[in-house]
Amino acid sequence: MRHARIVLTVLPLCLAGLLAACGGGDGSGSGGSGSGEYGTGLELGKTISTAPVDATVEPWYLWNNSTCSFETTKDHPKAYKADLREVTGGDSQLGYMHYGNTDPFGVSNSKSIEEAAEKAEMPLDVYNLKFPSRTEPLANARTAVVKGDKGVIQANLDSTILPSFYEVLEGDGCIPSLQLYIPLEDHPAFGNHWPDVGTAIGEYIAEEAQARKWAPEDTALVQCTDPSSGPSVDVMFDTLPEAVSASGFKIPKENIFDLVCKVEENQSGYRQVTDWYTAHPEFEHVAMSAVDTLRLPNMIRAAERQGAPREDYISGAGADEELSQKLLREGKQDVSISFLGERFGEYAVPLMQDMMAGNPVPSFVGTELIPLTQDNIDQYYPE
Repeated sequence: MRHARIVLTVLPLCLAGLLAACGGGDGSGSGGSGSGEYGTGLELGKTISTAPVDATVEPWYLWNNSTCSFETTKDHPKAYKADLREVTGGDSQLGYMHYGNTDPFGVSNSKSIEEAAEKAEMPLDVYNLKFPSRTEPLANARTAVVKGDKGVIQANLDSTILPSFYEVLEGDGCIPSLQLYIPLEDHPAFGNHWPDVGTAIGEYIAEEAQARKWAPEDTALVQCTDPSSGPSVDVMFDTLPEAVSASGFKIPKENIFDLVCKVEENQSGYRQVTDWYTAHPEFEHVAMSAVDTLRLPNMIRAAERQGAPREDYISGAGADEELSQKLLREGKQDVSISFLGERFGEYAVPLMQDMMAGNPVPSFVGTELIPLTQDNIDQYYPE
């Protein structure tokens, strides 16, 4: 039996599995600063650049410099605007704690944050959290306090560390921080809005499947999940099938399979997809999704072992700077969801500016999401 396949995944959210500026006290995007007990005394001027925001999630927070904590506020703009602005007054010393720069996505994030801080003329202390170390985050927090950083952008991927981390950073140093990648209940965060990631992939699957005249009842949706990614990431595997159905391609529930493909496993995704094909030879068409490109090549390899010609499947991956773009240009995948990792600084630094200036920020801001194809990749990532 020949198998037509859609293979999809998305850019890694820093190994696991993914904000913007309101622009001043009046929410106009023209700069400014808060007053009194809010913020750290930073003053902002004219806008240098603006980045498009995909999602703004309530509640909104203000940094209270008297209590050294975030508090919720209902007095905020309707939406968040990612304006990078000039600093006109106050101490702008900023800290940035990356998780290790161990993959292209993280390297891109770091380069972008450093460039944005330089444009805004904000001095930047750079720290390495050395994930999965449980000691380096606390050591870095103590160093940030000693150095006198006024705000910190941090990428702690292990949320169990955060209470002790905040005890040092906020309790000892009265330093506000922006959490990268992981949505939190009590602190501002920035990254990819994973419900929208699932929706974007689901809409693509539906469009392509219908264009190829597939029948939903003959199609399986196979998703390579990973509990270590956390519920804020794995929510994409709920919104994805919902979007497929809402877009007019209603795959039966019994045709949806969630595999567990742990990132620490060697060649993660290969064994799981191979075993799935062995157990389910009845499906003519298969759409596969995963969180990141760490799994995608193994999933494709497992699918190719079934012997189907290239024209019988459509593949996709996240748009990091290396593997996924290479596969896309080679024709081994048809769509990549770009998270603009190389532009993270255009979101993270404005968010930090707002906190330090005493302006309200959302609990989570998501980057713009761009579905890339061979037709438009050069528009966003010219060779």
